[in-house]
Amino acid sequence: MKKEDVAGLFAWIVILGGAVAYFFLVIRPHATYSYVLDNSNWFLYVLYYISAIFLGVVINSVLFEVAHICGAKIGRYDVVSVNMMGFNFYKENGKTKFHFTSFDGLTGETKILPKKEAKKEPNPSSFLLFGSLFYGVEIVIIIFAFLLMKTNASNNSLLLDWAYFILTIGVVGAGILFYNIIPFRLDSLTDGYRLRLVGSRKNRKAFNNLLYAEVTGQIDKDEEEKHFKEEKETNFSTDINLNKAYLLLSEEKYNEAEAILKDIVSNKKSSKKVVANAENQIIYINIYIKSIEEAQIYYDENVTIQKRREISDDSSMGAIRTYILMSGLLDKSNSECFRALEKSKRAYKRVLEQRKPLEKKLFNEALQRVINAHPHWDGLSEYIIR
Repeated sequence: MKKEDVAGLFAWIVILGGAVAYFFLVIRPHATYSYVLDNSNWFLYVLYYISAIFLGVVINSVLFEVAHICGAKIGRYDVVSVNMMGFNFYKENGKTKFHFTSFDGLTGETKILPKKEAKKEPNPSSFLLFGSLFYGVEIVIIIFAFLLMKTNASNNSLLLDWAYFILTIGVVGAGILFYNIIPFRLDSLTDGYRLRLVGSRKNRKAFNNLLYAEVTGQIDKDEEEKHFKEEKETNFSTDINLNKAYLLLSEEKYNEAEAILKDIVSNKKSSKKVVANAENQIIYINIYIKSIEEAQIYYDENVTIQKRREISDDSSMGAIRTYILMSGLLDKSNSECFRALEKSKRAYKRVLEQRKPLEKKLFNEALQRVINAHPHWDGLSEYIIR
């Protein structure tokens, strides 16, 4: 079990344990004096607090992303997109657009880019700290409102129920905050983890270059992957190197890309998500550049059934193009190939505009290889990204 798995398990144990403690120590004693319960039934009372939890998630997810936006502006960054529980807002050709997409976070994600014209080097500290700062303001307001309402409410009054309703919203925010400030890499990138790594100026530079690579699909020409590999204080190296490998793939420098990807997989500091992505690209390279016979041998010996299932279920562009090579060239499964292609349209829409040229090139090259191998499979060319 990797360190991030242990940290993630610990985080959820604390959050769920806190929720249970809040129920038994706060909500359950209050039930004796509840207006809602006294005038209805347990079902409506439970529904009442479920709605508080839901509203707490919504309010705090919006609050955290607003905090990130404010912190980004102060830190000299441009906001590329804002995702709140899958509702993704982004700018294209000067217009704000919207679509549903996944995100790397507990309740949302804000993507940023360092300002090119900034007089000083962009500093991500405010971007990463403002979520905690905004929650601090929120909890002060909630506690004040709770105490005020509780003081003026009598037992079995609706006002008392509203006081605990508001308090529950604050408790939900506390859970979200706790997850986000943990200084270890979990199943998603947290503010606490990134804040711990950007303490030095050298690491801030690495972080800014990583943002540039992730959003644009390009690597700063002044920065090479070895520079980041030698940084012992940061784990940004594996992330930036993954982006470098993608660029090498687009330039058809497959051996160089594979060498970087293997380093990522063997690096114990690499996160599980990054390792899985790197493994997918290694499989892609070996199927793409080898003869069918050699690729089949590699595939049978190195790609486990579990890994095949993982790639099949993955909805990212990198996994989809790997899977269409697997299913189209090696398994020769028309149905599986088209199943993956059906996911490609939606997956491509989720790609940031700055990265689309890179993903488009890699995907079309993989699909063209399958088209060449199966000219009798009708409809393949319809999935070429124009």
